[in-house]
Amino acid sequence: MGNKSMGEVISEYRKGSDMTQAVLAKKIGVTDKAVSKWERNISCPDVRTIPKLAEMLGISVEELMQGRENSKNAFQQLDRRDFKQMFSLSIKCVAVAIGGGTLVLNSLGGISSNDAVKLLSIAVVCLGLYCFFPEEKD
Repeated sequence: MGNKSMGEVISEYRKGSDMTQAVLAKKIGVTDKAVSKWERNISCPDVRTIPKLAEMLGISVEELMQGRENSKNAFQQLDRRDFKQMFSLSIKCVAVAIGGGTLVLNSLGGISSNDAVKLLSIAVVCLGLYCFFPEEKD
């Protein structure tokens, strides 16, 4: 769903349920003008109305209030390309951090040469993994 205003969420789910503003309003005990104002982000539902509104729309109060699906559903919507981009970025960051940190520590005498070589080899492995999962271009 992404980040949407509460009004957009109300409108989307109301329409998805084939309800008019008047029908939704009647079910939760408000006027159709109130529903119209919510959907146009002119006003927000009363705190006491929100649980019943969420129930009528078939969503959780959290989904209604935050304008997004719960984190489990949002996570499931990530596609393979998103995972590959996150993995590629993570691998590059790890490699740069290990490489830079090792060079600084070695130059300051905070790490032995043998340990520095071990850490740099881990960075090289990370860069090797990156070659198998390059970022996809738009």
